[in-house]
Amino acid sequence: MNDAQAKATGAFVEMPSMARDGTTQTSLATPLDFGAEPVAAPRAPPQLGSDTDAVLRELGIDVQEIARLRGAKVIFGPGEAHR
Repeated sequence: MNDAQAKATGAFVEMPSMARDGTTQTSLATPLDFGAEPVAAPRAPPQLGSDTDAVLRELGIDVQEIARLRGAKVIFGPGEAHR
């Protein structure tokens, strides 16, 4: 990411950090160009585990079972240890 030509051509963008602490991280810019229409500003990807409950609920697992799995350290939510 220290390539002067890549920087000059806009190959990199600053985006919110996955840490969700107000910091930024450098990422590759999209190679797509829609002319006058700017590409949407980048945003950080979801945190690991942020969709776990919704996915499990969609699969028919009830809230009590999800809580049991979380208590048994089988599943984790965002920010929880994944060790």
